[in-house]
Amino acid sequence: MFLPIRTDRSLRHTPWVNYCLVAVNVMIHLLAMQPASQGWRELFVLYPQQPATWHGFPFQYLTYQFLHADWMHLAGNMLFLLIFGDNIEDSMGHARFLVFYLLCG
Repeated sequence: MFLPIRTDRSLRHTPWVNYCLVAVNVMIHLLAMQPASQGWRELFVLYPQQPATWHGFPFQYLTYQFLHADWMHLAGNMLFLLIFGDNIEDSMGHARFLVFYLLCG
């Protein structure tokens, strides 16, 4: 199985946005996995069979990308975000990387 551990490219800047995105993803996963968070999940999850704009929750088009099915899903996504996201943030800049991340989902 292909599991990268780093890239050969050296960074010019500290990837603060990338680190914050990983932290936010982990915090949201911890919150979403709480048994009492069913109402919270209903508010933030994007269900394909129920378009969000019909129910008045257009922000679900952004919030769905912070939810993960389980710990392995989260760990795999965060591993690749840590390894490759810092290079992308370094080349794009902090603000452009954040916009890129949020728009690309």
